[in-house]
Amino acid sequence: MKYVIACFMLLASMYCAAAMTENDIVERGISDSVFKAGIEARLAQAQGKVAASGRWQNPTVEFSRETLDVPGGSSEETSIWIEQRINIAGVKRLESDMAELNLDSVKAQLQVAERSWVNLLRRRFYALLATGVKLEHLDVQLSQLKSVASIVAKREAKGDASRFDLQRINQQLAMMLSEKSMMLSDFNIQQDQLFSALELQPQSIAGDLLPSQDVSSDFDPESHPDILALAARKQTFLTEAKAADRSRWPELTLAIGHKEVSEPGQDADGNMLAVGVEIPLFSGSDAQQQIASAQAHQAQADLIRLRRELNAGYVAVLRQYQTLKETAEALAFAEEKTQPSLSRLAELSYQAGELGVMELLGAYQSDLETRLRFVDTALAARQAYIQLQQFRGE
Repeated sequence: MKYVIACFMLLASMYCAAAMTENDIVERGISDSVFKAGIEARLAQAQGKVAASGRWQNPTVEFSRETLDVPGGSSEETSIWIEQRINIAGVKRLESDMAELNLDSVKAQLQVAERSWVNLLRRRFYALLATGVKLEHLDVQLSQLKSVASIVAKREAKGDASRFDLQRINQQLAMMLSEKSMMLSDFNIQQDQLFSALELQPQSIAGDLLPSQDVSSDFDPESHPDILALAARKQTFLTEAKAADRSRWPELTLAIGHKEVSEPGQDADGNMLAVGVEIPLFSGSDAQQQIASAQAHQAQADLIRLRRELNAGYVAVLRQYQTLKETAEALAFAEEKTQPSLSRLAELSYQAGELGVMELLGAYQSDLETRLRFVDTALAARQAYIQLQQFRGE
Protein backbone atom coordinates (compact mmCIF):
# COMPACT_ATOMS: atom_id res chain seq x y z
CA MET A 1 0.00 0.00 0.00
CA LYS A 2 1.84 3.08 -1.23
CA TYR A 3 1.32 6.39 0.48
CA VAL A 4 2.10 9.83 -0.91
CA ILE A 5 2.17 12.55 1.71
CA ALA A 6 1.56 15.56 -0.50
CA CYS A 7 2.26 19.09 0.60
CA PHE A 8 -1.17 20.45 -0.26
CA MET A 9 -2.82 17.75 1.86
CA LEU A 10 -0.92 18.52 5.05
CA LEU A 11 0.78 21.89 5.15
CA ALA A 12 0.01 24.85 2.98
CA SER A 13 3.51 26.19 3.62
CA MET A 14 5.33 22.99 2.73
CA TYR A 15 7.74 23.21 -0.20
CA CYS A 16 6.12 21.43 -3.13
CA ALA A 17 8.41 19.19 -5.17
CA ALA A 18 8.54 15.73 -6.64
CA ALA A 19 7.87 13.22 -3.87
CA MET A 20 11.08 11.87 -2.37
CA THR A 21 11.38 8.14 -1.79
CA GLU A 22 13.39 6.20 0.77
CA ASN A 23 16.15 5.66 -1.81
CA ASP A 24 16.29 9.39 -2.53
CA ILE A 25 16.72 10.15 1.17
CA VAL A 26 19.43 7.48 1.63
CA GLU A 27 21.38 8.58 -1.43
CA ARG A 28 21.21 12.18 -0.29
CA GLY A 29 22.36 11.20 3.18
CA ILE A 30 25.36 9.19 1.98
CA SER A 31 26.44 11.97 -0.40
CA ASP A 32 25.92 14.67 2.23
CA SER A 33 29.03 16.88 2.36
CA VAL A 34 29.25 16.92 6.16
CA PHE A 35 28.88 13.14 6.44
CA LYS A 36 31.40 12.54 3.65
CA ALA A 37 33.87 15.00 5.19
CA GLY A 38 33.77 13.13 8.49
CA ILE A 39 34.27 9.78 6.77
CA GLU A 40 37.11 11.05 4.58
CA ALA A 41 38.84 12.72 7.54
CA ARG A 42 38.89 9.52 9.61
CA LEU A 43 40.04 7.51 6.62
CA ALA A 44 42.80 10.03 5.83
CA GLN A 45 44.08 9.80 9.40
CA ALA A 46 44.38 6.02 9.20
CA GLN A 47 46.01 6.20 5.77
CA GLY A 48 48.46 8.78 7.12
CA LYS A 49 49.45 6.40 9.91
CA VAL A 50 50.14 3.72 7.29
CA ALA A 51 52.35 6.11 5.32
CA ALA A 52 54.23 7.15 8.47
CA SER A 53 54.71 3.67 9.92
CA GLY A 54 57.66 1.33 9.45
CA ARG A 55 60.11 4.04 8.53
CA TRP A 56 63.70 3.95 9.68
CA GLN A 57 65.17 6.76 11.69
CA ASN A 58 66.91 9.47 9.71
CA PRO A 59 70.69 9.07 9.31
CA THR A 60 72.92 11.40 11.29
CA VAL A 61 75.84 13.29 9.74
CA GLU A 62 78.51 14.60 12.07
CA PHE A 63 81.46 16.84 11.41
CA SER A 64 84.24 17.76 13.82
CA ARG A 65 87.43 19.77 13.62
CA GLU A 66 90.06 19.95 16.37
CA THR A 67 93.16 22.17 16.50
CA LEU A 68 95.97 21.77 19.02
CA ASP A 69 99.17 23.73 19.50
CA VAL A 70 102.15 21.41 19.32
CA PRO A 71 105.89 22.06 19.26
CA GLY A 72 106.80 23.44 15.86
CA GLY A 73 103.26 24.48 14.88
CA SER A 74 99.71 23.15 15.25
CA SER A 75 97.91 19.82 14.83
CA GLU A 76 94.61 19.78 13.02
CA GLU A 77 92.17 16.90 12.99
CA THR A 78 89.09 16.86 10.73
CA SER A 79 86.45 14.12 10.80
CA ILE A 80 83.17 13.58 9.04
CA TRP A 81 80.96 10.55 9.31
CA ILE A 82 77.36 9.34 8.85
CA GLU A 83 75.45 7.13 11.28
CA GLN A 84 72.40 4.98 10.62
CA ARG A 85 70.36 3.08 13.19
CA ILE A 86 69.35 -0.34 11.84
CA ASN A 87 66.63 -2.61 13.19
CA ILE A 88 67.57 -6.20 12.37
CA ALA A 89 64.56 -7.87 14.04
CA GLY A 90 61.96 -6.62 11.56
CA VAL A 91 60.05 -4.53 14.13
CA LYS A 92 59.58 -1.73 11.61
CA ARG A 93 57.86 -4.12 9.24
CA LEU A 94 55.55 -5.23 12.03
CA GLU A 95 54.75 -1.59 12.84
CA SER A 96 53.76 -1.15 9.21
CA ASP A 97 51.55 -4.26 9.44
CA MET A 98 49.85 -2.84 12.55
CA ALA A 99 49.10 0.40 10.72
CA GLU A 100 47.55 -1.58 7.84
CA LEU A 101 45.42 -3.54 10.31
CA ASN A 102 44.37 -0.30 11.97
CA LEU A 103 43.30 0.96 8.54
CA ASP A 104 41.17 -2.18 8.06
CA SER A 105 39.61 -1.62 11.48
CA VAL A 106 38.84 2.02 10.67
CA LYS A 107 37.26 1.06 7.34
CA ALA A 108 35.01 -1.43 9.15
CA GLN A 109 34.10 1.20 11.76
CA LEU A 110 33.20 3.60 8.96
CA GLN A 111 30.88 0.95 7.54
CA VAL A 112 29.22 0.79 10.95
CA ALA A 113 28.89 4.58 10.97
CA GLU A 114 27.37 4.57 7.48
CA ARG A 115 24.90 1.82 8.38
CA SER A 116 23.87 3.70 11.52
CA TRP A 117 23.40 6.92 9.54
CA VAL A 118 21.29 5.18 6.89
CA ASN A 119 19.32 3.42 9.63
CA LEU A 120 18.52 6.77 11.27
CA LEU A 121 17.42 8.33 7.99
CA ARG A 122 15.17 5.38 7.15
CA ARG A 123 13.56 5.45 10.59
CA ARG A 124 12.88 9.16 10.35
CA PHE A 125 11.52 8.79 6.81
CA TYR A 126 8.98 6.12 7.75
CA ALA A 127 8.05 7.78 11.04
CA LEU A 128 7.17 10.89 9.04
CA LEU A 129 5.31 8.81 6.46
CA ALA A 130 3.30 7.06 9.19
CA THR A 131 2.33 10.32 10.88
CA GLY A 132 1.22 11.69 7.51
CA VAL A 133 -0.96 8.64 6.89
CA LYS A 134 -2.52 9.03 10.33
CA LEU A 135 -3.32 12.63 9.52
CA GLU A 136 -5.00 11.54 6.29
CA HIS A 137 -7.17 9.04 8.20
CA LEU A 138 -7.99 11.70 10.76
CA ASP A 139 -8.96 14.16 8.03
CA VAL A 140 -11.30 11.58 6.48
CA GLN A 141 -12.90 10.96 9.88
CA LEU A 142 -13.27 14.68 10.51
CA SER A 143 -14.89 15.19 7.13
CA GLN A 144 -17.42 12.45 7.83
CA LEU A 145 -18.15 13.75 11.31
CA LYS A 146 -18.60 17.32 10.08
CA SER A 147 -21.05 16.08 7.47
CA VAL A 148 -23.05 14.23 10.12
CA ALA A 149 -22.88 17.25 12.44
CA SER A 150 -24.35 19.41 9.67
CA ILE A 151 -27.21 16.95 9.14
CA VAL A 152 -27.90 16.68 12.88
CA ALA A 153 -27.85 20.48 13.24
CA LYS A 154 -30.53 20.79 10.58
CA ARG A 155 -32.61 18.04 12.15
CA GLU A 156 -32.20 19.58 15.61
CA ALA A 157 -33.43 22.93 14.25
CA LYS A 158 -36.56 21.18 12.97
CA GLY A 159 -37.01 19.30 16.22
CA ASP A 160 -36.21 15.90 14.68
CA ALA A 161 -32.99 15.40 16.73
CA SER A 162 -32.09 16.11 20.33
CA ARG A 163 -29.74 18.91 21.35
CA PHE A 164 -27.72 16.30 23.26
CA ASP A 165 -26.89 14.54 19.99
CA LEU A 166 -25.66 17.77 18.42
CA GLN A 167 -23.60 18.77 21.45
CA ARG A 168 -22.06 15.29 21.76
CA ILE A 169 -21.06 15.29 18.09
CA ASN A 170 -19.61 18.80 18.35
CA GLN A 171 -17.69 17.73 21.46
CA GLN A 172 -16.26 14.78 19.54
CA LEU A 173 -15.31 17.13 16.69
CA ALA A 174 -13.45 19.40 19.11
CA MET A 175 -11.55 16.45 20.56
CA MET A 176 -10.57 15.20 17.11
CA LEU A 177 -9.44 18.68 16.04
CA SER A 178 -7.28 18.86 19.16
CA GLU A 179 -5.83 15.43 18.35
CA LYS A 180 -5.11 16.56 14.81
CA SER A 181 -3.35 19.67 16.09
CA MET A 182 -1.03 17.60 18.29
CA MET A 183 -0.41 15.11 15.50
CA LEU A 184 0.38 17.93 13.09
CA SER A 185 2.92 19.26 15.60
CA ASP A 186 4.59 15.83 15.68
CA PHE A 187 4.56 15.80 11.89
CA ASN A 188 6.35 19.17 11.75
CA ILE A 189 8.98 18.04 14.24
CA GLN A 190 9.63 14.80 12.37
CA GLN A 191 9.77 16.67 9.09
CA ASP A 192 12.36 19.10 10.45
CA GLN A 193 14.44 16.27 11.88
CA LEU A 194 14.55 14.50 8.53
CA PHE A 195 15.08 17.34 6.09
CA SER A 196 17.18 19.66 8.27
CA ALA A 197 19.76 16.91 8.76
CA LEU A 198 20.16 16.79 4.96
CA GLU A 199 20.03 20.56 4.46
CA LEU A 200 16.86 20.22 2.38
CA GLN A 201 13.65 22.18 2.31
CA PRO A 202 10.56 20.20 3.44
CA GLN A 203 8.89 18.39 0.60
CA SER A 204 6.48 15.56 -0.04
CA ILE A 205 7.49 11.93 0.43
CA ALA A 206 6.17 8.65 -0.95
CA GLY A 207 6.63 5.03 -0.06
CA ASP A 208 5.16 1.74 1.12
CA LEU A 209 4.79 1.81 4.88
CA LEU A 210 4.38 -1.95 5.22
CA PRO A 211 7.28 -3.92 3.67
CA SER A 212 6.29 -6.61 1.21
CA GLN A 213 9.64 -8.40 1.22
CA ASP A 214 10.37 -11.72 2.88
CA VAL A 215 13.72 -11.86 4.65
CA SER A 216 15.97 -14.91 4.61
CA SER A 217 16.83 -16.56 7.89
CA ASP A 218 20.40 -17.07 6.62
CA PHE A 219 22.77 -14.61 8.24
CA ASP A 220 26.56 -14.63 8.24
CA PRO A 221 27.94 -12.52 11.11
CA GLU A 222 31.49 -12.80 9.75
CA SER A 223 30.73 -10.15 7.13
CA HIS A 224 29.33 -7.73 9.70
CA PRO A 225 31.58 -4.65 10.07
CA ASP A 226 31.57 -4.94 13.87
CA ILE A 227 33.11 -8.40 13.49
CA LEU A 228 35.59 -7.17 10.88
CA ALA A 229 36.67 -4.26 13.08
CA LEU A 230 37.14 -6.44 16.14
CA ALA A 231 38.99 -9.10 14.13
CA ALA A 232 41.36 -6.43 12.83
CA ARG A 233 41.94 -5.21 16.40
CA LYS A 234 42.72 -8.75 17.51
CA GLN A 235 45.29 -9.11 14.73
CA THR A 236 46.76 -5.74 15.71
CA PHE A 237 47.28 -6.94 19.28
CA LEU A 238 48.86 -10.19 18.07
CA THR A 239 51.22 -8.24 15.81
CA GLU A 240 52.01 -5.87 18.65
CA ALA A 241 52.90 -8.83 20.87
CA LYS A 242 55.16 -10.19 18.15
CA ALA A 243 56.85 -6.81 17.80
CA ALA A 244 57.39 -6.61 21.57
CA ASP A 245 58.97 -10.06 21.49
CA ARG A 246 61.29 -9.06 18.67
CA SER A 247 62.29 -5.86 20.43
CA ARG A 248 64.52 -8.04 22.63
CA TRP A 249 66.89 -8.09 19.69
CA PRO A 250 69.31 -5.16 19.88
CA GLU A 251 69.36 -2.45 17.27
CA LEU A 252 72.63 -1.69 15.51
CA THR A 253 74.13 1.66 14.77
CA LEU A 254 76.45 1.64 11.75
CA ALA A 255 78.76 4.59 11.13
CA ILE A 256 81.22 5.23 8.31
CA GLY A 257 83.35 8.30 7.75
CA HIS A 258 86.63 9.89 6.86
CA LYS A 259 89.35 11.42 9.04
CA GLU A 260 92.22 13.71 8.15
CA VAL A 261 95.18 14.64 10.41
CA SER A 262 97.60 17.42 9.66
CA GLU A 263 100.70 17.94 11.86
CA PRO A 264 104.01 19.72 11.34
CA GLY A 265 105.95 17.65 8.87
CA GLN A 266 103.23 15.10 8.08
CA ASP A 267 99.66 14.70 6.82
CA ALA A 268 97.54 11.59 7.08
CA ASP A 269 94.00 10.53 6.32
CA GLY A 270 91.91 7.40 6.47
CA ASN A 271 88.42 5.89 6.61
CA MET A 272 86.47 5.15 9.75
CA LEU A 273 84.00 2.35 10.48
CA ALA A 274 82.06 1.97 13.71
CA VAL A 275 79.38 -0.42 14.88
CA GLY A 276 77.24 0.24 17.98
CA VAL A 277 75.00 -2.30 19.66
CA GLU A 278 72.08 -1.27 21.89
CA ILE A 279 71.71 -3.35 25.03
CA PRO A 280 67.91 -3.60 25.69
CA LEU A 281 68.11 -3.83 29.46
CA PHE A 282 65.29 -1.39 30.24
CA SER A 283 63.02 -1.77 27.20
CA GLY A 284 60.15 -3.43 29.09
CA SER A 285 59.46 -5.71 26.15
CA ASP A 286 58.24 -8.56 28.38
CA ALA A 287 55.56 -6.34 29.93
CA GLN A 288 54.53 -4.97 26.53
CA GLN A 289 54.23 -8.48 25.13
CA GLN A 290 52.13 -9.59 28.11
CA ILE A 291 49.76 -6.64 27.73
CA ALA A 292 49.35 -7.10 23.96
CA SER A 293 48.81 -10.87 24.33
CA ALA A 294 46.15 -10.29 27.00
CA GLN A 295 44.43 -7.73 24.77
CA ALA A 296 44.42 -10.24 21.90
CA HIS A 297 42.81 -12.89 24.15
CA GLN A 298 40.22 -10.35 25.27
CA ALA A 299 39.47 -9.46 21.65
CA GLN A 300 39.03 -13.16 20.84
CA ALA A 301 36.54 -13.54 23.70
CA ASP A 302 34.73 -10.40 22.52
CA LEU A 303 34.56 -11.86 19.01
CA ILE A 304 32.88 -15.04 20.27
CA ARG A 305 30.41 -13.01 22.35
CA LEU A 306 29.68 -10.61 19.48
CA ARG A 307 28.99 -13.48 17.04
CA ARG A 308 26.49 -14.94 19.49
CA GLU A 309 24.82 -11.56 20.06
CA LEU A 310 24.55 -10.82 16.34
CA ASN A 311 23.07 -14.25 15.58
CA ALA A 312 20.61 -14.04 18.47
CA GLY A 313 19.71 -10.44 17.66
CA TYR A 314 19.08 -11.24 14.00
CA VAL A 315 16.82 -14.20 14.83
CA ALA A 316 14.85 -12.14 17.38
CA VAL A 317 14.32 -9.20 15.02
CA LEU A 318 13.41 -11.54 12.15
CA ARG A 319 10.71 -13.19 14.26
CA GLN A 320 9.45 -9.80 15.36
CA TYR A 321 9.30 -8.62 11.76
CA GLN A 322 7.41 -11.70 10.58
CA THR A 323 4.86 -11.41 13.40
CA LEU A 324 4.28 -7.67 12.89
CA LYS A 325 4.05 -8.06 9.11
CA GLU A 326 1.45 -10.82 9.40
CA THR A 327 -0.53 -8.79 11.95
CA ALA A 328 -0.53 -5.69 9.75
CA GLU A 329 -1.55 -7.70 6.70
CA ALA A 330 -4.43 -9.23 8.67
CA LEU A 331 -5.60 -5.77 9.74
CA ALA A 332 -5.42 -4.53 6.16
CA PHE A 333 -7.35 -7.57 4.92
CA ALA A 334 -10.04 -7.09 7.56
CA GLU A 335 -10.39 -3.42 6.63
CA GLU A 336 -10.65 -4.28 2.95
CA LYS A 337 -13.25 -7.00 3.47
CA THR A 338 -15.40 -4.92 5.83
CA GLN A 339 -17.25 -2.87 3.26
CA PRO A 340 -19.23 -0.77 3.76
CA SER A 341 -17.35 0.36 6.84
CA LEU A 342 -18.76 0.16 10.34
CA SER A 343 -19.06 3.95 10.53
CA ARG A 344 -21.00 4.07 7.25
CA LEU A 345 -23.42 1.41 8.47
CA ALA A 346 -23.80 3.33 11.75
CA GLU A 347 -24.57 6.53 9.84
CA LEU A 348 -27.36 4.84 7.89
CA SER A 349 -28.75 3.23 11.05
CA TYR A 350 -28.61 6.53 12.95
CA GLN A 351 -30.44 8.36 10.18
CA ALA A 352 -33.05 5.60 10.22
CA GLY A 353 -33.44 6.00 13.98
CA GLU A 354 -32.09 2.54 14.74
CA LEU A 355 -28.98 3.77 16.66
CA GLY A 356 -28.25 6.55 19.12
CA VAL A 357 -25.49 9.11 18.84
CA MET A 358 -23.22 7.24 21.25
CA GLU A 359 -23.30 4.12 19.06
CA LEU A 360 -22.60 6.28 16.02
CA LEU A 361 -19.58 7.93 17.62
CA GLY A 362 -18.39 4.54 18.86
CA ALA A 363 -18.47 3.24 15.29
CA TYR A 364 -16.46 6.23 14.10
CA GLN A 365 -13.92 5.70 16.87
CA SER A 366 -13.68 1.97 16.15
CA ASP A 367 -12.99 2.56 12.44
CA LEU A 368 -10.37 5.19 13.23
CA GLU A 369 -8.66 3.05 15.86
CA THR A 370 -8.49 0.12 13.41
CA ARG A 371 -6.86 2.26 10.75
CA LEU A 372 -4.44 3.85 13.19
CA ARG A 373 -3.59 0.43 14.63
CA PHE A 374 -2.72 -0.75 11.14
CA VAL A 375 -0.42 2.26 10.67
CA ASP A 376 1.30 1.65 14.01
CA THR A 377 1.74 -2.05 13.30
CA ALA A 378 2.96 -1.43 9.75
CA LEU A 379 5.45 1.14 11.07
CA ALA A 380 6.71 -1.30 13.71
CA ALA A 381 7.14 -3.93 11.00
CA ARG A 382 9.03 -1.41 8.85
CA GLN A 383 11.32 -0.47 11.76
CA ALA A 384 12.07 -4.16 12.35
CA TYR A 385 12.78 -4.56 8.63
CA ILE A 386 15.18 -1.59 8.80
CA GLN A 387 17.02 -3.34 11.64
CA LEU A 388 17.35 -6.43 9.46
CA GLN A 389 18.69 -4.27 6.64
CA GLN A 390 21.27 -2.86 9.04
CA PHE A 391 22.27 -6.36 10.09
CA ARG A 392 22.71 -7.41 6.47
CA GLY A 393 24.26 -4.19 5.25
CA GLU A 394 21.52 -3.54 2.68
